[in-house]
Amino acid sequence: MERINDDKFSTRIDANTRFGNLSGYYFYDTYSLDNPYPTQQGGASVPGFNALSSGLAQLVKISDTKTFGANMVNEFLFSYMRNRNKLGQPAGGLGVSLASQGFASPTNGGIVPLYPNQEGVETLVFNRYTVGTVPFNNNQLNQTYGISENFSYVHGKHLLVAVGYYYKNSVPYALNYFLSIERQLGSNWVAIRCLPPTTSAASLTI
Repeated sequence: MERINDDKFSTRIDANTRFGNLSGYYFYDTYSLDNPYPTQQGGASVPGFNALSSGLAQLVKISDTKTFGANMVNEFLFSYMRNRNKLGQPAGGLGVSLASQGFASPTNGGIVPLYPNQEGVETLVFNRYTVGTVPFNNNQLNQTYGISENFSYVHGKHLLVAVGYYYKNSVPYALNYFLSIERQLGSNWVAIRCLPPTTSAASLTI
């Protein structure tokens, strides 16, 4: 049975000061998911090999709106969003050694379990179904920074607006994947996990 927990809250504070109308906003959202069929991460489509996912999203916004006389107003905004996700952490099918599944030991030229705590039933991919623990998982952290300023000036029937902004988006992630050997048994494919993790990062600035 799939089970998801999702808890969130937010708060906002406003204050009228000599520096202008100050406003602060904070949003918090955390979740956890126990997925019995983690096929999105290449996992099993049959019971017994569930995977766990969890995440935390947070948003902070601070703004200042200030008027200058009767026809000018300036709006400043700073925001920061952080989104952390751990997807497809194996849970079901763990604790089964490679030796008990017929694989030779490392000393005899067999497979070395690089993650002993994730050693379990190896992934077997058949035409109609898949069994075994999740073959890979992903740890991802998204961070977005933003600063903007908006200045408006009213002159008679005309409105002049000047806008400036800067945004930066950073998305580093660590992808643990183990799919390295595929062998065909009759008309079915068998996949064996044994590769180390890969860490990548990407960023975008506007």
